[in-house]
Order: sequence, then structure tokens, then C-alpha cells
Amino acid sequence: MYYSDGFKTMLEKAKEEKLEYIGTGNPDAKILIIGKELAFDTSNTKQYNREIKNNISDWEENLNKQCSQDDVPNWKYSNSSNTKDNNNILYLYKGTIQKEGNTWSKYQKLVEWIREANEHEKIINFQKYVFITEYNINPSKRTCNQDEVDRMKSINQRNEFFKTTDFFQQFPIVIVAAGDYGGNKFEVSLSDTFSVEYESFWEVRDSGLTNVSIEKGEKKETNQWFSLHYNKERTKIVVHTRQLSSDISNRLLQEIANKVKEIVKEQKIELS
Repeated sequence: MYYSDGFKTMLEKAKEEKLEYIGTGNPDAKILIIGKELAFDTSNTKQYNREIKNNISDWEENLNKQCSQDDVPNWKYSNSSNTKDNNNILYLYKGTIQKEGNTWSKYQKLVEWIREANEHEKIINFQKYVFITEYNINPSKRTCNQDEVDRMKSINQRNEFFKTTDFFQQFPIVIVAAGDYGGNKFEVSLSDTFSVEYESFWEVRDSGLTNVSIEKGEKKETNQWFSLHYNKERTKIVVHTRQLSSDISNRLLQEIANKVKEIVKEQKIELS
């Protein structure tokens, strides 16, 4: 496991700005996934501490020990609130089988198709190939339960952090699976945040993959959509799509993967 100077600088910056959460997964990956918010109830103190409150201190511990994902043991569940389990943010819930339909099962499929894996893994392993973070620091099982003021404040703060931090800028593949959090409603311009230019908007319709001219007023017909953004050199791709949850189709994930694979092959990006 390689902890870059950019990652170390980002960690120090997060501490200075008193941020609690930076993310999980492989900090040396080529793929960054940004979701909406973590999907659990804040009353679950143990999960809140594990995934948010202790996030930065746990990264510091991993860094000091030079811990790698291979060093992380398979997760063992403990229902004791007083016992610290062996879950590590380098590889959360390692060795577990994810239920079909939840967000992580969608991430798993998407990463497998990007990597052109030979078969679908039942045991989640996508974290070996991505770094995962969220646009909103405030967790909730349902977006509709969010406090609007706190959510807007968090999205704006974190968007600025992404924009001004080299670690988040260096990923050649960025997948913003955050729906309207990545748009004008929340004062976010992905083009500005990641120094890319909007290129196209796509929908997966019954008739096939369709290029939609939303900038000319053409209306969306389905919630299976994504947009593409590239830097001028086409060495970076930013994909904006909706939250990857239960009603996301395999076809949408496959079409996103196809677009990402183009730049992977053009730039000869090593994903593993």
C-alpha cells in the first residue's frame, strides 16, 4: 500500500479544517466514487464512530503502521457497543457478501465491468480498486429525512475541499453518483470542481442508449441517466449520475463502464 504525499497533505488539511470524514477504500486507487451520504441512522453510535467520527484518526493509525489492504483481516461482527471490532476503513466489511440491490452491490458491478472482470464476485472486493467518499457528511437512511440547512452547508464545504485538494484532483476517473447533489440545486458545478468540461448527456431507454440534448431543452424520459465531462487533454473523465441504489439497471452500469473503459484504454490506466 502506497500512501502518497498528496494523501498525507490532504489528511493534514482535513484536520486543520476540522473535517470528520474524508472517505474509505484504497487511497492509491485510480477511481474515485462520490456518493450522496452514508445510509445509516445517526442513532447507531457504533457505526457513526467507525465510519465518520473516527475516520481521520483511523487513517492516521493506518498511515503510521503503513497498513495495507492485505493486512486487514476479514470483518467479524460484534454487537457489543463497548467492543471495537476489527473493521478497517481501508477495506470496510472485508469478506462479506453484499445483498443484491444495495448501493455497494451496484458499485461492485460497475467496477467489475470497468475492469472487465471474468466473473461476478459474491464477496465484495470493489474497495481494492476505488476510494469512496460522500458529498454530504450527515448520514441518513433516506435522503428525504435530511435537514436542508445542514445538508447544503456540508455539500458546499466538501465540494470546496474536493476542489482545492490535490489528492481529490489527481484521480483520472471520477464517478459522482450523487444525483442533484452534483448540480445547480446545491450550487455545485462539476466542471468547476474538477477542472473538466461538460461533453454529453445520455439516457438508457428501451430503444437503447440515447444522447439527449438537455442544453437545448430536450427533456429526460427516464431516471437511468449519466453525463460525461473531460479535461482538455482527455486524461480525466468525470461521470455524473444518480445515486446507485435499488432501481438502477445493470444496463446503466454497463453503459457507464463502457464510457470509462474508453479512457482507461486510451490512457493505458492501470486499475489494479
